[in-house]
Amino acid sequence: MPHHASRISYTLNEIATMRSMSKQAIIDDMMHGQLKVHIWLPMMVVEHFKEHHIGDKVLFERSEDTYEGYVRVYAKDIRKLFRLRKMALRSFPCEEDNCEIVLKRGTPDIMISRSDLVILKESLSHLKLTPPNPKGLRVKSIQKLDDVLQTLYKQNRRPAHIITYDTHFQNVTFGEYIYSFGILQASIVKQLFQASSSNSPKIHFKLLLEKSGAQSMVIRDVFKSQPNWKYLICHDNRGYYWLHPDFMNEMTVEQSMAASV
Repeated sequence: MPHHASRISYTLNEIATMRSMSKQAIIDDMMHGQLKVHIWLPMMVVEHFKEHHIGDKVLFERSEDTYEGYVRVYAKDIRKLFRLRKMALRSFPCEEDNCEIVLKRGTPDIMISRSDLVILKESLSHLKLTPPNPKGLRVKSIQKLDDVLQTLYKQNRRPAHIITYDTHFQNVTFGEYIYSFGILQASIVKQLFQASSSNSPKIHFKLLLEKSGAQSMVIRDVFKSQPNWKYLICHDNRGYYWLHPDFMNEMTVEQSMAASV
């Protein structure tokens, strides 16, 4: 019996609409492995390779199976695909650790393009999503996505001095700005928030990037999808970053934007 996966998935455009995020912020999370990305694999014979560690020895268990359904794509392949626009794949990570799915020897590679990439519903279970097409807006193409998001942003502006945040710091309101951060961006904001209540509120950018797992070497590259990020995050000319003092000093959280975990 072949394996089947439910076709419950979202495209880049749909997630950007539901999360009020720019497409680039989502792509950044995909390319850094912070957001799982899948493609649909048609029915074919594949080989499963599982790695076992016994003492100081590494053993590989191989099995053959018929598979049809979604398979994950390695982050390194995502980065390559966004450079090439189209590429051939034949190996994919399993959902379980130390396991890989490989097309059977003799089977042609699978050719994929960026339009084949989807995000499964379960990969977004920790995010607070709003129904697609809020206010009747429709995303007709990737080229028009930024215009739609700007309209959404203007419709959702809040009065000044309101400060809210969720447990993961992916939804933050500070003053008149509403931020919908990607996983990578939220990790950095959370680090700064935790540091702000200590005796050392400033963190060097190298430590922030290392702890968040970012591939970039520059903070501004991580936040390039957030034009107003410097209103929330302060920095000096020596590589140190910290949350705006007003975020902590005048914080009056009226409502969490997501349930605490």
